[in-house]
Amino acid sequence: MRQTRVPARAQQKDAGDQKRIARFTTTANKAKEAASMYRAVADDTHTEKQLRQLHRAEPRARAEVQQSQQTQAARIVQRSWR
Repeated sequence: MRQTRVPARAQQKDAGDQKRIARFTTTANKAKEAASMYRAVADDTHTEKQLRQLHRAEPRARAEVQQSQQTQAARIVQRSWR
């Protein structure tokens, strides 16, 4: 009779272990998916930040180019007067 009780108890422990492993696996998979989503959000945020910096720099760069062109045009006009 003792031989039948020990394997049954071992089987219960194994079943409990399998359930715990299944729960931990589910939790780990959910955490993995969440981490992947948060990485994607962070990447999008970095991309957006870079685009904003480019958008801020663009008017300045255009103004510099325009000023440079005006300066060159003014030099050409001054040279032609000489």
